[in-house]
Amino acid sequence: MLLIVILALIATTAFYRQALARHVHPGNAASVPFVAAGLFLIAGYCTSFALNKFAEWTDAAPTTVRIMALMANLFLMLAYLLLIRRNWLALTTESHTDSH
Repeated sequence: MLLIVILALIATTAFYRQALARHVHPGNAASVPFVAAGLFLIAGYCTSFALNKFAEWTDAAPTTVRIMALMANLFLMLAYLLLIRRNWLALTTESHTDSH
């Protein structure tokens, strides 16, 4: 989950610079990585809470819970990267209205 925070810091500066170059409001563009990171961190917390409750109720092996938590965290990180990539491509590619 620390990777998401580090990527949010890096992406914020890149989004800000790109927004300035594209004449888009830089505050709105730069806030996308941090808002998304916050939402994904909340989702990660809720997932780990649910996994801990699942482990208590089912007496699951600690290895099973760790593997499930790892898979959930990897899914969240991949989803975050894909979301940031989609927003970056939307910011960097020229729309059809820009060329006319």
